[in-house]
Amino acid sequence: MYFPNIPPATAIKDPIHGYIYLSELEKKIIDLEAFQRLHRIKQLAGSEYVYPSANHTRFEHALGVMHLAGDAGYRLNLQEEITYEDTLLLRLAGLLHDVGHGPFSHVFETILSEEQLTHEDFTIRVILETEIGDFIEEEGFSKHLVAELAAGRLKNPPFMREIISSTIDVDKQDFLVRDSYHTGAAYGYVDMARLRYLLGVIDNHIAVDIRGLPTLEMFVLARMQSFRTIYFHATARAAQLLLGKALQNAKEVGLFDFNDIQNYLRWDDYSIWHTMLNIPECEPYITQLKRRELPKLAYEIEILIADRPALKLLTHPSNRASLEEQIANESGCPQVFIDTANIATTPFLGKDPVDVQLFKIDKITKEKIPLKLTDVSRLISVIKGIMTHIRVYAPKKYRSAVKETAERILGVS
Repeated sequence: MYFPNIPPATAIKDPIHGYIYLSELEKKIIDLEAFQRLHRIKQLAGSEYVYPSANHTRFEHALGVMHLAGDAGYRLNLQEEITYEDTLLLRLAGLLHDVGHGPFSHVFETILSEEQLTHEDFTIRVILETEIGDFIEEEGFSKHLVAELAAGRLKNPPFMREIISSTIDVDKQDFLVRDSYHTGAAYGYVDMARLRYLLGVIDNHIAVDIRGLPTLEMFVLARMQSFRTIYFHATARAAQLLLGKALQNAKEVGLFDFNDIQNYLRWDDYSIWHTMLNIPECEPYITQLKRRELPKLAYEIEILIADRPALKLLTHPSNRASLEEQIANESGCPQVFIDTANIATTPFLGKDPVDVQLFKIDKITKEKIPLKLTDVSRLISVIKGIMTHIRVYAPKKYRSAVKETAERILGVS
């Protein structure tokens, strides 16, 4: 899709969406060093140890999100909910929504969270403090507006933000299909185009026509299954745990300065990997990754996502470190990792599937009538109680001892 009154400056062939057309402004932004950096940040850092083809990057994902944001905007423009200029803003926000990601994508998010930061904070800074913002302003757009929208923080109108950041946003619509394609897992193949085709707006919030309920249900199921088989795969998480430990030690020795945006933009998977190899506190973990000497799953227990206090207790770094030390000491194991699914390691866990608004159109008045998702979908009602996992990892020869100790401390799995 491309608006006919703006001739594309170029076209890029994408394996997911076919040809993606770029305006002159979009092409200028993509060619900037701050954006080209996304070529060197993997979408699923650590997953390549399980899925050999999972080497795709934030760069191609950003192009896909831009394309889908424009498509969603086109649908709302036809309904006269937004203007043509709004659609161009959505495309820019989609293109730039991940420009603030740190090295190793969501693995680095844990490091940022300890500083009370997120990659969205850096998305805003990159747009406002680099040439990207200058180019946006030169074309007559507000760089502040684009930054807030790209980071999912634009307050008014809410539905514009929800196209970029919500339960059914175009970010998820792209990465579910893209990650399925590159891993070979088939769970993400959902008719996302129908979801966008049936978008509407109710009370200033994004909504889906009831005719799209089967697609919406498949979308939610795809998120669940992709989480289980890709994003929280036990072996992929083992690799991410080693990466996370190396990054944590790198932070403690002063590698990262979060105040200088130009310094931040020099960090990518390549540069930080090489740097950590030369830091004694990090090198052992990177060497383990080089040799694929991954810790093994020794213990696993399920916990309801709804049980937030218990999950929060275990995801707190100091609590987790204390438990790791206790299990290590009592089992005689030199290296223990506790892993929990949380918002830093899984891109969509924090969103509740029941917050999607549905509507039906009155045949006589043509008005949109709101519907509650849980009233029309028993499947979604059941999914609301989904469980996540607490895992304990250890070197292979210590698995039995660690399992026994973890069961004594955390409960029988």
